[in-house]
Amino acid sequence: MIDPRDLSALGRLLDTALDLPDDDARAHWLAQLGPEHESLKSRLVQLLAAHSAPSLPLDRGLPLSELLGTGFAHRGFSPAMVVGPYELVRQLGQGGMSEVWLAKRIDSQGAPPVALKLPAVSLDGRSFLARFAREREFLERLSHPGIAKLVEAGISDSGQHYLALEYVDGTPLNNYCDARQLGVRDRLTLFMQVLRAVDHAHSRSILHRDLKPSNILVSGEGGVKLLDFGIAKLLAPESHELLEEVTRDGRALTPDFAAPEQIRGGPISVATDVYALGVLLYLIVCGRRP
Repeated sequence: MIDPRDLSALGRLLDTALDLPDDDARAHWLAQLGPEHESLKSRLVQLLAAHSAPSLPLDRGLPLSELLGTGFAHRGFSPAMVVGPYELVRQLGQGGMSEVWLAKRIDSQGAPPVALKLPAVSLDGRSFLARFAREREFLERLSHPGIAKLVEAGISDSGQHYLALEYVDGTPLNNYCDARQLGVRDRLTLFMQVLRAVDHAHSRSILHRDLKPSNILVSGEGGVKLLDFGIAKLLAPESHELLEEVTRDGRALTPDFAAPEQIRGGPISVATDVYALGVLLYLIVCGRRP
């Protein structure tokens, strides 16, 4: 078990290590760590080994609570649980550090349902909460019909952070095209909606960095919605120092759609999103990835 008070330091060290280009560079960096971090070295080695193992990358594997051991309690969510003004209905998805639930407001009968994003681990570290705050800040910058909007963000009386997002009842872009046997022209028309949404994000100095079919849903009426800015990054160094620090996690990616510079851990730019869009376009037109 690790003392929860050490989590913030561990998170910052892990971010730094994952920004290094390869395992050799990380090993050299570990060897140079000062004595003040000695108690965290073994945990860092364990987490970096988990990241390198193909069966357990940090961004696609077990919840952080399982990686760090029983010292961190997983926040168990369940239907009918109340978080702030929302009642959970059913789980929509789960990642390594958060869960997304369909939820309804309990103080307003006519309010539409939301997708409630909840940190799934009881962590109060500066780095972890800054990542959640970063996503909120990015969503507040965006206002476009092709991007799921932020409804509100808050903290419940019990200390549970949450983001209430526009709920999109839709189908991943490629599945939508195939299920309706759309022709090339109709597929390109939908793809143009995606491009307009991504262009809006870029115009607000935000890179998405995880463009893939599951993050691009199409409603029954044919409207495209771009989701999940959880690993987005600022294009320009205009944010506060803390937000710059927590957007350096260039290794967070989906390999099937990741650009070469993401795989290498190199500098990220607009071209990174353009590469993913190219893979996506090939997929919806040709039925497979290039």
